[in-house]
Amino acid sequence: MDQRLYAKFLTETEAGLKVRAKATIRDFVDSFADLAEMASWTKEYLSTSRPGELIRHELYEGVIFPVLLSGYERKDAWSICWLANTWRNLAKAEHLRRRISFQHQTELFKEAYLLEPHSEVARERLLSDLVEGFNFMGHEWPIGILYDPSKPWPNAYWEAQQEIRLARELDTAGLHAREIDDFEEKINADFARRKG
Repeated sequence: MDQRLYAKFLTETEAGLKVRAKATIRDFVDSFADLAEMASWTKEYLSTSRPGELIRHELYEGVIFPVLLSGYERKDAWSICWLANTWRNLAKAEHLRRRISFQHQTELFKEAYLLEPHSEVARERLLSDLVEGFNFMGHEWPIGILYDPSKPWPNAYWEAQQEIRLARELDTAGLHAREIDDFEEKINADFARRKG
């Protein structure tokens, strides 16, 4: 890999030279010799990235995703967690999601947690993702709960109950207890209203 090309890409991007930057990032991606070199660079790059940050698509598809996919296939928790952390990139690339069986971000975090249940990072990311999902599902209450429309609502309700139990297990410090309780109250009230 030619690290100078990446430095050049950053300089061109900062200067607003989009056409040059695009050519340079492609040259940088092409400069990697093998997957091992890609893995070394990817680990360094992701160590300074924020989860959820959008990554330049040439870089993601050409270097980072192949590394994470290799780890996914080996059931490596770090790689699976980073696939979830880079969901914004995956959401824009159906051909990449197909390679991971169209697993959703939450499913990836759950898999990483199951592989390494003592990993603080896996626990925190999964908990954060679950609470974010609860907030989204309940944000239109009392009009209704935003369950997955592809599932019958009773199934979605029971899945939400399982996720509430999981979130409580993960939230050992009780930092999200109020949000979790609030969401549970909403779905129980919604359940009672639908059954009534």
